[in-house]
Amino acid sequence: MNDNSKVLVALLSGVAAGLAIGLLLAPEKGSDIREKIISGTKDLADGIRDKANSGMDAFSSIKETITEKANNLGDRFRDTTNNVTDKADDYSKRARSI
Repeated sequence: MNDNSKVLVALLSGVAAGLAIGLLLAPEKGSDIREKIISGTKDLADGIRDKANSGMDAFSSIKETITEKANNLGDRFRDTTNNVTDKADDYSKRARSI
């Protein structure tokens, strides 16, 4: 796990713990507090899911860019190899005709 992931996990854990403690110490009925905890947990899970999806979208975009650049590089290499081969054939033909 890299440093950014550790910071994110620690931050989210702190937020969840603070939310739970704040709700438990609030002067409200237990059923209201449980409902708020469940709602807060669902919101937190949705936020994490959204961040994960954003990360996957960014990863997919980077992957597409790298794949495209690799394909372009392969095409350029193939073209260069064909040009070198053609020139070598031309020089070979010239040498034979001398």
